[in-house]
Amino acid sequence: MALADSEITGTDIDQILSRNRVGIVKSYIYPRALQVLLDGYPDSIDSGASSELSLLKMLTVSRFQLAITDPTVLQYLAEKDGTAEIQVVKMLQEAPLVLSMHDTSENQAYIALIKRLLQARDGQRLDTVTCTDVQ
Repeated sequence: MALADSEITGTDIDQILSRNRVGIVKSYIYPRALQVLLDGYPDSIDSGASSELSLLKMLTVSRFQLAITDPTVLQYLAEKDGTAEIQVVKMLQEAPLVLSMHDTSENQAYIALIKRLLQARDGQRLDTVTCTDVQ
């Protein structure tokens, strides 16, 4: 992802990573293949963002030229925040969005709501869904 007025182009990911500063969210665990790729360009990677919103704000102030993230999430935040228009420069992979929550008493109502919403959307039961506390 880049600002809409960015002139960054290309299909070769190695070329894109070698020529630009790239922001990622520091607490995310990226798919292994992507992490291996990022590890090959340590001088290009900025892992200072603590969240997607932080990533967007850093992108808008040009701390880096590109952000590796889910385009739907960043687009939503950009529209909600109204700070910048963004574009997809290169789609690295398509994968389902993962939602992670600590299985704590404070989150039980949210977990139950999410399960009900998914059941209503899919018309199926989610009795087998388990919540795992991931650090």
